[in-house]
Amino acid sequence: MALIAFWFPLRLWLDHGDPILAILANSGLYGAIWGLFPWLIDKVNKQGRRALTTADRRRGITIGLAVGVPVFGAFLALCLATGRWVHAGLFALTLAGLVAAAWMSHRALKSGDDRAVAARG
Repeated sequence: MALIAFWFPLRLWLDHGDPILAILANSGLYGAIWGLFPWLIDKVNKQGRRALTTADRRRGITIGLAVGVPVFGAFLALCLATGRWVHAGLFALTLAGLVAAAWMSHRALKSGDDRAVAARG
């Protein structure tokens, strides 16, 4: 969310003259793309991580879905309404990845397989 809020004024300044909905869609997409970098860096640098408890993992699943689904769902609807089909496809992939990660983490927690959850982060 913070990256989307960062990109909006920047895209507004860079894309002056474009429709505001197009600028909003671009800022959401750029925020989602740049939001992946900390996750990728965390996957590469695994040393020094604190062990997450089951409550921490459940809280992460809940917050991720509660924030991510409405935000990226709204961006998906915006892109479909404005005819930005490539952006809509990327937001649909983002939503699918978010739900899939939450489902895999939930199943691993339910089965008690802590190694599977720890391996996925």
